[in-house]
Parts: sequence; structure tokens; C-alpha cells
Amino acid sequence: MADLTEGQNKLNAGLRYAGTAAGTAFGGVKTLTDMTFLQGVSSLLNAIQDPEAYAGKYIQNSVASLIPTIVNHTARAIDPRLRVPEGVFQALQARTPFLSKEVPVRRDIFGNPVKTQGGPLALINPFEPTPAVNNPIINEAKNIGVDIGLPAKSITSWGIKMNNEEYSKYQKVQGKILEQTLRSLIESEGYQILSIPEREKEFKNTITEVRTAINGQMLPALMIGRYNLPRDTNPKLLQVVLFQLSKVDKFKKMSTEKQGTVIKNLLQASGTTSQ
Repeated sequence: MADLTEGQNKLNAGLRYAGTAAGTAFGGVKTLTDMTFLQGVSSLLNAIQDPEAYAGKYIQNSVASLIPTIVNHTARAIDPRLRVPEGVFQALQARTPFLSKEVPVRRDIFGNPVKTQGGPLALINPFEPTPAVNNPIINEAKNIGVDIGLPAKSITSWGIKMNNEEYSKYQKVQGKILEQTLRSLIESEGYQILSIPEREKEFKNTITEVRTAINGQMLPALMIGRYNLPRDTNPKLLQVVLFQLSKVDKFKKMSTEKQGTVIKNLLQASGTTSQ
């Protein structure tokens, strides 16, 4: 209302340019659609205007909202780990006691499950305070101005995007190795004598090296599992095949099963399917 009132005041003051007046008025409308109580309307408009991009997410959120809040709170008390549902069915599972454990776990930068605070007591005391984080690696990152961040789900060199289940598995391994490697780095004598800029460089390089190495080892395993490929599939050849197929629209619209058949045929045709 404040935005709309301000816009009306400007109009009443006699703005000379119609474009400015229109921009102010529509700016107020845009702000309204961003308000919490109208987010459902805004999401529906997005789904109508661009169904391919927004319809799936709108349906997922709408179906999940049918689960009563008390049921969702009970699910969180029984299973305090936060989940990352993919699709309508998992959105329902994530808010249902016992079934939520079938949905991929949300993980932090070191691969640890992200949990809600309070556990079973959250049903009685929803205002459980969040404990302060005191991690020497995070403290050092803040000191040298580095944002560790989460690894990407989309791997451009492979032309793929991990689904939520694959990403959770990937992050579980990658996060633990990254944590151990960074801890060894900041505790080393050589690192301790470096200047802040030098520490920043070493810190960033270590993150890049760890994630590059993990990509080369885990992504082939995840894709072999996704497409039910032979366990001895050549990872380098698989990477080339997936990267090329990622450019083909017809392939991207196929089911996972059909995509797997295409990949197997191409690997067999190459004559070098194994390592």
C-alpha cells in the first residue's frame, strides 16, 4: 500500500512523463505480487505465462500445501533432516511422517545433513534457538574473504545436471573430502606463514582441485547408475557421449530409460565401452 500511495502522490504532483508514471504504477503492482499473501497468485501467473518453466514447480508447491501444518511439523519432529523433493509425489512425502525419509537429504557445504532445530521437542517449543556455528574452516574462509559455496548441480563439461538424489550422494562424498582437505591446509605450517592474499589463493585453488577430482570420479559412477550402464564403462568416453547428446533436443526430451538405450548403442558402436 505504501508503494501504491507513493505512486499516486507522484501522479497527483503532475509528473510530466507518462512513461515514468506508468512505471511507478506498475512497479506497485509488481511489489504486490511479491508479497507473501499473493505469492500463490504470482506463481499461478508464472505457470500460465510460461508453463514449461513454472508449471511443475507450481503444482508441486500446491500439492505439498495440502498436507496439514501439524502433519508437516510431526514429520520434522520424527525426521529432523531437511529434504529436497523432486516432483509432486516427493513433495508430499517430504511433509509426511516416516515417508519423508525416502526423499533426498539437503546437505551443507561439507556434506552434512541440514537439520531443523529442536527435534521431537519442536512440537512443544517451536522457538528453539539455533546454535551458533563455530567451525575453524568457515572462520578462516570469512577471515580471508572466501565464500566456499555449494558445488554446481549442472556440470557443463559433461552436459548434465544431477537430480536431487544424485546431488545429495555427490555432496555427501565431495563435502567430506573438501572438509578434510581444507582442515589439513589451514593447519599446515606452510599455510600459517602466508599473507592473507596468498591464503585466499591457496584456499580457492584447493576447493577447485578437490571438486575437479571428485567430478572425474563420482560423475561417471552416478551416470552409470542413472542409465544402468555396464560397470566397466569407459568414463572418458561416457563424458564425450553425454556432452554431445546434451546438445540434441530430441535426446533431452526422452525418458531416462530411452536415453540409456541411446547411450549404450553409441558406446557399443565406438568399440571401446570398457576402461
